[in-house]
Amino acid sequence: MRLFRSSSATSGAPSADAIPSLIKRNTALFASAQALQGSGNQLITALGAVMVLEFTGSALLTGTGVTMLQLARILVSYPLGRVADTYGRRPAMLMGLFLGLAGAPILATSVVFESYFLFALGALVFGMGVGATQQMRVGVTDMYPAKRRGEALGYLLTGSLIGSVVAPFLISIAGLVSGWTGINELAMPWLLTPLVIIPPVFAILLVKPDPKHIATHMADFWPNITENAKPARGTMSFKDVLRSRPRMTAMACYAPAQGVMSMSMAAMPLVLTSSGHSLTRISWAVTIHVLGMFAFSIPLGRLVDRVGRTKVIWGGLATSAMGGLLMPMTEIYGPITFGGFLFGVGWSAVFVAATAIIADATPVEQRGRAIGLNDTTASLFTIALPITGGVIADQFGLMAVGIFAAILTMLPLPLLMRLRETSPGHFEDAQEASAPAS
Repeated sequence: MRLFRSSSATSGAPSADAIPSLIKRNTALFASAQALQGSGNQLITALGAVMVLEFTGSALLTGTGVTMLQLARILVSYPLGRVADTYGRRPAMLMGLFLGLAGAPILATSVVFESYFLFALGALVFGMGVGATQQMRVGVTDMYPAKRRGEALGYLLTGSLIGSVVAPFLISIAGLVSGWTGINELAMPWLLTPLVIIPPVFAILLVKPDPKHIATHMADFWPNITENAKPARGTMSFKDVLRSRPRMTAMACYAPAQGVMSMSMAAMPLVLTSSGHSLTRISWAVTIHVLGMFAFSIPLGRLVDRVGRTKVIWGGLATSAMGGLLMPMTEIYGPITFGGFLFGVGWSAVFVAATAIIADATPVEQRGRAIGLNDTTASLFTIALPITGGVIADQFGLMAVGIFAAILTMLPLPLLMRLRETSPGHFEDAQEASAPAS
């Protein structure tokens, strides 16, 4: 199976649509870094609740790890975006990776001292490092013209699919090493975490030139591109984002899609447990959901480039709504799991299309901050909606959670209906940054 699409003329010479070799190389480096660094999110999810339960003896605070991940993203997304816009994409990513390296020993130390405070601090610092992966989206979209941005994001998300097996593998290895050394089995995964952070550091260092430079000199790297993006310096506040209808619409669609996915993921184990399904079946259901999130990212990305961003967002929101409704509708394992798969696919479609829109409508030297503000907004939804879903489930039942999820996905539809996409990646009243480079 070939990761990159590349067509050739009959003579065997590269076609005008072939991805240049340097861009292929940089994309592969980003995808590999995404695969390894992104596993940190799963480590916090898998180990955080167990660690807190052991420290405190109470289930009340077991969601601290996931909450700290989202809080870290809120704190770090815009500052890292500012660094990326000012100094380049690579310095921003490297700063995030070093934060991850700093957070891991704090988490290991929290096990030694059984300290909830150290755990919360370590999860916050480590979460800032995990947040660095979000700037990889900026780097990848920088390197591709508008007509290939969805495809580029698909390649990056494929790295996340590969990375979904890294965390379980690391935890398994840590268990073996813990048995040999006598070190606490909850501390050992964090002591081994540099094994999955240091390789991405070298991968990012090997990305040359900086993607920001490629974006502003596109014609030097793509033989069929004759004009370069026009950089624009200045601030990128939340108010500035909302002045652009495409950016505002992309954010309004992505935030509920992200929040609904988090809420539905929190509800799915409850639905399966209340229906009498085993922990093994629950773990497989989560795996199938993850496949939905990442397995179809490349074809979805190419669809974004071929039929347009807005059409794919329509399909993604509809798919998320169907998944949210289907999951609590029955006690049968197949439909519940298929519902989880659907809201994973729906999230993937919205993620790729919305990110592409923000890149389309934002000048090169403001993209990092625009993506950072988008992630900040989405993280607020990610924190609030699982809690809201729990309250709704407690008061009105799990089916009400599904209905609530479907309603949320429909809220941005009026904005989406008003956004006119004249061709894939081009919008009326868009303030486009790189329309010629398509």
